[in-house]
Amino acid sequence: MPANSKGGLPSVPVIDARPVKEVMEEFFTNYHPDDAEKILWEWLVAALTRDHSIYSNAKERANLIFFYENLKELISTMWLVHHSKVLG
Repeated sequence: MPANSKGGLPSVPVIDARPVKEVMEEFFTNYHPDDAEKILWEWLVAALTRDHSIYSNAKERANLIFFYENLKELISTMWLVHHSKVLG
């Protein structure tokens, strides 16, 4: 797992205190998981193939790919949760 700039685990800032169900509803109203995956892929390709990218060393590229894979899985899982009505 990538560390923050101080070497520890990254902190998660509280940005939005809306209910999870509401946040998921808004996200999936605007993005189907296939669309979100396409956008993520385009970002990944742009980040890795552009000249003078901030992902210039192997560790940074590996961390970005790891993040991409985990975010893709998170979106897929939340889609399943959203449609199974697990959260009520």
